[in-house]
Parts: sequence; structure tokens; C-alpha cells
Amino acid sequence: MELRGTMELRRWTFLVLGVVCAPWGPADAGQLSDLEFQESPGTIVSSLGKPVMMHCTLKCSGGEEEDAPDVVWMRNGVPLQHADTDQIQVLTGSNSRTVRSMLKIEKVQLPDMGSYRCAVLSGNNQTLSGEGRLQLEGLPHFSVEPQHKTLVANTSLSLSCVAHGPPEPVRVIWLQDGAPLNRLSDPVALSPSTLNLTGLNRTSTFSCEAHNDKGVATSGSGTITVLPSVPRNLRTVENNQTAVRLSWQPGFAGDYPTSGCSVQAIEESSPSGPDKMIHSQNVSVPPAAHLIAGLEPHSRYAVRVSCRSSQGVSDWSAWVEIRTKEGVPENPPANVTVKANGTEVLVLWEEPPGRLNGDLQGYMVEYSTPSSQQVYVDAGLETEMTLNLSVPLSNVSFRVCAYTGAGQGPWTPTQTWTLTSPETGRLADSTPLAF
Repeated sequence: MELRGTMELRRWTFLVLGVVCAPWGPADAGQLSDLEFQESPGTIVSSLGKPVMMHCTLKCSGGEEEDAPDVVWMRNGVPLQHADTDQIQVLTGSNSRTVRSMLKIEKVQLPDMGSYRCAVLSGNNQTLSGEGRLQLEGLPHFSVEPQHKTLVANTSLSLSCVAHGPPEPVRVIWLQDGAPLNRLSDPVALSPSTLNLTGLNRTSTFSCEAHNDKGVATSGSGTITVLPSVPRNLRTVENNQTAVRLSWQPGFAGDYPTSGCSVQAIEESSPSGPDKMIHSQNVSVPPAAHLIAGLEPHSRYAVRVSCRSSQGVSDWSAWVEIRTKEGVPENPPANVTVKANGTEVLVLWEEPPGRLNGDLQGYMVEYSTPSSQQVYVDAGLETEMTLNLSVPLSNVSFRVCAYTGAGQGPWTPTQTWTLTSPETGRLADSTPLAF
């Protein structure tokens, strides 16, 4: 009898492979008869992560030439596809045998809970074992724990903690820096639990204690870091042609003083071009003020500020536009030419090259003759002027400058126009000259 049992065990080594590869569902027992489960899966109470083993025993009749039936394990009525099972059979007589099947779960998890039974198919008949159950009980375990976060000072905060049994119910005590915030009898204690705080002004660490009938489990900790709020009231307090002085109010930083701020400035470009960073500076506060120098006259820029405490850096403020004041043109008018006809002298010029440093408002013309003092004439935005003289002159001296709202730019060099025939006003060369 022992020899025959051993031989059947060796042959069953190959039959186990057939169980793994076969379609789901109870396997056909062929010509075997009198199928009956003598032992069914029992009820097991275990805890998460522990190993679990269940077994069932089938008694049947059939000759030695018949293959052993395949026992399929089912959970909640569904065949298990990749179950870790072992099966052995022992011949108990010339026409009888016993098949024992074992289901192994190395580390039991929540989805493993449920009802279990064994099944064998014989022809059109299905033989089922009795039903056993796998229940899990133990210390609570967490599916949601407090996480690390950053938070602006004095703003609302919600934290979640979800703990599970079995056994249920599970109740939670919230801890802030190790100190309890509630009691088990409070409504907030029932899991899933949400802790709502109206505002937090200091960096704190939060955790949960989960309680059930089996004991207490502690969650991981989440640190909520309090950062300064966004700086406010960023504005220009003073400006000139090349510099702008800014001031602002650092945001509230909770229990931590503001130790410094960062100021950035960009040059606003045309809509089709990218903005260019032209200034980035860390400054100490107080005072919450900063001078940005080296700017171009009559130009637009945008600035923003963020501030920091020992806990971290605030968000940036919104970009705020700033402007420098107008300056004067950096160059005199170009291509000055002169035409004379008797007592009339026509002076012409072109707009100054380079930066105007402001809005061009006009041109000034200064001229003098040997018999008169200097005369200043505003030509407006015209680029020519006729000088009407009372008598033909031997020479006329003149110069031109452009001006903006900030004042006059540089003058052109003083030029003298000499007439060869004062009586007639004719020129030695009637071709206009350029200076």
C-alpha cells in the first residue's frame, strides 16, 4: 500500500501542471464515481501578512488506471486562477482512493477574505465541498495617512486619516506634535476621519492613532510646513530717468519673522518678443524697499517680489509695471542743410538718431547775425524753418536741438552761412550744403 501511494504521488507531480494550465472551472473526474468530500475548508481567523493554509479531502471510487481528479479551489464562488495549491492522492483499496488538496496563502491580504470551497466535476455533475471562511482580524491598518505638505500661514487646512479593521469599528485620535487633539468619543474619531483646522501659524507634525478591539496602531507622520504669504502692495515710491525705488509689505509668516526677500525685474518687450530678465536680487528686510538702477529712460519694466522665513519661501507676487521718467534725446538732429534766397534762409534737418529717451515734442532753432543777438525759435515737430531777415546779410550762425518733456537734447555744432554778395543776397554756390 505504501509503495502504491508513493507511485501515485510521483505521477501526480505531472498532474499539478495540468491544473495550472487548464481553463477555470472544476476539472472532470472521468470514470471515477462515488465522489464525496470527507473534509471541507474550515473557518480561519488570521491577521494581515500572516501565512494561511486551507485543505479539503475527497473520497472516490475507481480503478488504478483512472487519473486522479483535479480539485479546484473557489473563493466567493469564483475559481482561483493562480492559486498556490498542492494535491496528493493515496490509494486506500483496489477500487478506492483519497485525494487531499491544500491551498497556501503566503501573506494574507484584505482581498483574500471570503468564503472558500473545493469543487470537482464528474461528467455533468459537480461535487462541492462544504464552505469555509477566511476572516482577518488584528490591529488596524492605514490606507490614508497624513502627508508632508506646505501651507501658507493662517490658512485653512484639512487632513485625512483612514484606518481599517477587522475588527470594526476603528476610531482615530489625531496627534499634533505628539499631543492629542480629540477623544475617542468625539465624532471626528470615527474612521475615515478628516481633521479641519481654521489656520496654522507654526510648522507642525501630525499623525493618527487607530484603535479597535485588538489594540492600537500608529500612522506615519506628515509635517505641515508654514510658509509666508505673498507680499502685498508692491509699488513705485520714487523714480527718475535711470532708476526706480520700490516698496512692499511682506506677507504674514506666522510665528516666524521674515528674514529677506527677492526682487526680480524684466524689461517688457513688444508682444511678439520675449521678456528679458534684467535684475534679480536678494535683499534683507526691514526695510522692505529696494532701488533698481541702471535702467533706460522712458522705459517700461515689470517687477515681482517673494519673501522668505526660516521655514521657506513664499509664492511670487503678481508682476507690477513700473516706468522710468523721460530723458532728453541722446543725439542732436541729423543731416542739417541750408538754402538761402535774398533775405530768406531755409534750414532743414532730420530726427536725431539713437534713443530719444522720451516722446519727441519739437525742435529749437537758435540763430544770430552780426547785427543781432541770439534768437530762439520753437519749430514744433516740423523739420525745417525759414528765417526771414530784414536785409541780406554777410553771414548767419545757427544751430538746432530736439527736445522731449524732460528738456532739450544736445545742440548741433554752430554753423555759419556766409553770403558772397550782401547787396543782392546771392550765394557764391547755390547748391545747398549739409553739416
